[in-house]
Amino acid sequence: MDTAGGYDVQYPSDWHTSSGMAACRYFDPEAFTVPADSDFVDTALRVDVAQQSFDDVLAGLIDRRFAETELREQVTIGGKRAFRLELVATGEGLADKGTRTYGYVIRRDSGAPVVVTTSALPGERIRYRDVVDHAAQTLRPFAPQAQAVSGLPPAVEQTHTALLAAAEAHDEDALRGLIDPQSFRYTFGENVPGGAIEFWRNEKERSGTDPVDALAKVLRLPYVLSQGIYVWPFAYDKEPGEMSEYERNLLRSAGLTSTDADGVGYLGWRAGIRPDGRWVFFVAGD
Repeated sequence: MDTAGGYDVQYPSDWHTSSGMAACRYFDPEAFTVPADSDFVDTALRVDVAQQSFDDVLAGLIDRRFAETELREQVTIGGKRAFRLELVATGEGLADKGTRTYGYVIRRDSGAPVVVTTSALPGERIRYRDVVDHAAQTLRPFAPQAQAVSGLPPAVEQTHTALLAAAEAHDEDALRGLIDPQSFRYTFGENVPGGAIEFWRNEKERSGTDPVDALAKVLRLPYVLSQGIYVWPFAYDKEPGEMSEYERNLLRSAGLTSTDADGVGYLGWRAGIRPDGRWVFFVAGD
């Protein structure tokens, strides 16, 4: 099961699968290791969450510059539109000329489409069609969840955990205890009497949007390390136009608005924690 990608899939019980950050993405009859910081593709079965829309993914796969399409069949997977494909690489893209790929592109109600494939080297036949067919037919989509917090310094992880628990419980006293009034930033304007807690109460009354609820939402999303500060959500340092449709869908699924597509960048709620565990800001706007 890939909780971040939002799917579960069946594969042969005697096969091996990847774990950790690449859990439930690669499968093979033989044991294997996914190299760090690389695009690992050499397994018998691969399941990918695409970073584009369904139509864009399909168009990219059948682009005549990069592949000859030997099979393109519209099918239904779990009640959703999908395509079954067989492609032969032209050699103009990343794959060697003659590399054969077989698999499915599957639409989902929410989140990015899922691509289930197997490949064969030039001159070889596709060996695992039945495995791919079964994996595609048994694919069970669900709402993607934020990736588990990992790779954080212990002090940052401790503060993140405490903040998330306090925000989910709407425990203002716990939140107040995590704020250093001398260094914490909660507005781009002047500070208000009562500090951040009072500011958030006023903002909820003024706009109808509860900043504490927004805090819980952003903390459930992946983070980014920007200028030495761990910031939620990942969109914090994205330049206009840099976010993929999948990333924008992550924000939308959390009830957050991205203006990235409008050439502005992400200006929604964001929270920052320093490496020593100090919570230094939770702001929105510009």
